[in-house]
Amino acid sequence: MPPEVSVLIVNWNSHEETCRCVKSVASHLNHVSHEIIVVDNASSDGSVAALEALKLPQLTVVLSTVNSGFVGGNNLAARHATGRYWLLLNSDTVMLSGQVASTLDYLDAHPEVAIAAGPLETGGGERAHPGRGFPSLWMVFFVNVIRRIYAVETAAYRRHLCRHLPLDEIAEVDWLTGAYLFVRASLVDGEPLLDERIFMYYEDTLLCMRAKRRGHSVRYLPDAPVVQHLHGVSARKARAATVRYCLNGSTVYVTERYGRAIAQAYRASVLGCWAVIGVACGILALLGGGSKLRTKQRLLFEALAVGR
Repeated sequence: MPPEVSVLIVNWNSHEETCRCVKSVASHLNHVSHEIIVVDNASSDGSVAALEALKLPQLTVVLSTVNSGFVGGNNLAARHATGRYWLLLNSDTVMLSGQVASTLDYLDAHPEVAIAAGPLETGGGERAHPGRGFPSLWMVFFVNVIRRIYAVETAAYRRHLCRHLPLDEIAEVDWLTGAYLFVRASLVDGEPLLDERIFMYYEDTLLCMRAKRRGHSVRYLPDAPVVQHLHGVSARKARAATVRYCLNGSTVYVTERYGRAIAQAYRASVLGCWAVIGVACGILALLGGGSKLRTKQRLLFEALAVGR
């Protein structure tokens, strides 16, 4: 009999975090029929041996011969999934509570809901809303240029992060962060789970946009399991590449929402801004601006070089 839930996790050279995630899932889903599918993206740190050493009968480790990113890894995992619902988890997450059965009951009673998630907790123990608004063209530019230089928060940015929504109320949102998602398997219906034009970033936005366009609901459920997100374990290992992946993903998003011509103009403007700001940071660093400016310059120039 197929399991109720297929848990999809992608690992890349993060065996300690991934094993911790898998063990937390196994302990909190022991009252729900489930399978755990971990795709290893050609790791070189002994991840496969570490995962197999867990000796969990519900765990399947799928080997990828290349690092296909978050998107490629999850799409590969989805091809092995047999559950009615898929639970996508970042490898750097830990499940802290196990109200999975009641969450499935809610989803069964609300067939219009295709994607759902519960509260996210930071490494410091604070709870954060996983909901987001579909970003405007300005907001995408703001995130990929302004916030690359200075972590400023505007009222519009805070609203984009759904900080105005209470954590204890069910809410319909535009999209939910892909670190933790319940996805109704029937939403995919033979298609790739995530947009394969993307390596990582904005794939969750596009998945929820697809669901919305098909008339489905994307919903935050405060009584769903709480998941702790430690943020970017794999991303920190290749910072310049992740900056470029974010630009690439946002370009696909802008293409889907505003059209190819605007997306091309957006991409060119971001790359141009990176170059100008990088030069400015270098000049200011030479004038005694400090090492942080030099670090920002190096990051932007390395990001410009990625993919050339």
